[in-house]
Amino acid sequence: MRGCGLRIEEALGVHREDFRSPRILRLTGQASRDGSKKLPLKHRKRGEYRDVVVPGWLWEMVKDLPEGPLCPGNYRFYPRYETVRQQFHGAAKNEGIPAGFRPHSLRHVLSA
Repeated sequence: MRGCGLRIEEALGVHREDFRSPRILRLTGQASRDGSKKLPLKHRKRGEYRDVVVPGWLWEMVKDLPEGPLCPGNYRFYPRYETVRQQFHGAAKNEGIPAGFRPHSLRHVLSA
C-alpha cells in the first residue's frame, strides 16, 4: 500500500506477475473482502486496469519472488480484509503509532 497508494483490497490482490517492469505495477483487480476471489478494481469494469509507478525500494523487495499472490491466504486465495485490518491495528498499537492512523493512511505515504 505504502509507496503505490493502494487500497487494502488492491494490495492484497497484487501478484508478482502484475509488475510489468521495475517501474510499473498493473493493477487488474482486487481481493474480495472474504479473500475468496479477485474482483474488478473499484470504479472499473472487469478487464480494466490501473498502472501505478513503483518505487525502487519496492521493486527490490519483490523482484526475486515467485509468481502468484504477494499476500497469499492460509485457507483462502487471499487473506480476509478484516484479518489484515485487525493485524494492522494490533501492530500499530504495539509500535506506539497514534490510534487515528489507519491502513488507508498508507495510501498517502508515498516515500520514506
